[in-house]
Amino acid sequence: MSFEEVFTDFHKKRDFKFAIAYFNKNRREVGLLVDFVTSKKAYPYAEYASWLLIHITQFDQKLVEKYHEDFINVVLEEKNNQTVLRNCVSILVQLDLIEYKEGELIDTLIQFVQNGENKVALQVYSIQMFQKYLLKYSELKDEFTSIVDLYREGRSAAYQSAVRTYHKKVKKIK
Repeated sequence: MSFEEVFTDFHKKRDFKFAIAYFNKNRREVGLLVDFVTSKKAYPYAEYASWLLIHITQFDQKLVEKYHEDFINVVLEEKNNQTVLRNCVSILVQLDLIEYKEGELIDTLIQFVQNGENKVALQVYSIQMFQKYLLKYSELKDEFTSIVDLYREGRSAAYQSAVRTYHKKVKKIK
C-alpha cells in the first residue's frame, strides 16, 4: 500500500495497529504525516495525521523525535485548530524536553490553561507539560501551581482530575 492509501484507510477505519505497523516499516514516511500537520492542510489531514502521530509516538518515540521542533512550532503558531493543538501538545508530553523556544512554549502553555474556552484536553496536556518543566525548573513550581489553581473553579471534572494529579506529582518536587 502507498502512503496515501494507508492514510485514507486510517481515516475511514481508524485502524491504529495497521497504520503504526506501516509507519514502523516505512519510517521515512512519518515525515509526510508531519507535513500534513505543519502545512495546516485542511480537514481531515492535519487532524488525523496529528492523532495518528500521538499513537506512533507512544509506539516508538524515535519515529518522531526529529520532528520535535516542528510540533513546538505548530503549538506556538496554530491559533484556531484545537484538535491539532491538543494532539501536538500530547505528542510533546511524550517526548523529552528540548530547549528550542522553551520560554515561548511555557508562556503558550500557560495561556492554554488560562483560557477557559480551550478544550479541556488541551488544558490537561498543558498541565502535564508543566509537570515536565518543573522537573527542570523547580523554581517555577509556585507560579505554575497558582495558575493551575486560579483557573480551577468552575472547570470540568476532567480538569479537576488533572489538577489533583498535578498536585500529587509536584508535591514531591522541592
